[in-house]
Amino acid sequence: MACSKLEEIANNTRPQMLGKNVYTEESQYSSIHPNATQAIGGNDPNNIRGKGTGVTFDTTNGGSSVDVNGVSGIYGTGRKAIYYVNEYNPDNQYQCPIG
Repeated sequence: MACSKLEEIANNTRPQMLGKNVYTEESQYSSIHPNATQAIGGNDPNNIRGKGTGVTFDTTNGGSSVDVNGVSGIYGTGRKAIYYVNEYNPDNQYQCPIG
């Protein structure tokens, strides 16, 4: 069966793209993989890797400084600002039933 031009390009490009995948059976991507956590990037706002802590549903400690403090000059952004208007906050935490 003949391929369209798009399929032909995809078939030729696929091996190159799969070669960039760093995850293997021995090093599968997960919530504790270094690329999913702050372990490499720390609190660097330009961190292009994950912002997690490796703990399931840890929404208190994960994220960058923008996630925590918000965008400079935009009122009400960031985790800290939301604590004051959200029903759920550090004193009244939501408990995930499947965690």
